[in-house]
Amino acid sequence: MKIQTVLSNREFEVASLLVRGLLKKQVADKLKISVNTVRNHTTSIYEKLTVTSIGELCWLWRSVDNHGNTPKLFTPMMAPKRFERKRRARQYEPIFR
Repeated sequence: MKIQTVLSNREFEVASLLVRGLLKKQVADKLKISVNTVRNHTTSIYEKLTVTSIGELCWLWRSVDNHGNTPKLFTPMMAPKRFERKRRARQYEPIFR
């Protein structure tokens, strides 16, 4: 599967900017489209590439070979766990004076 053939030209532009680390608002400003349009493109990108997060998208994008082919046995479960965001509850000690 080639990423560029699966995605439309605009989706490919949005995905490449998101992978570079731009926020959705920054992508919208750069491409002169609304933030809602960027959200719609992002949802479409996730569905077409069978990813569920920006971390998985980044992993898939970086794993593409020189010919634009993705790994043959790609499944969402192949993405490294380090991209999963988990919020930890911070422990605060009470201050007594």
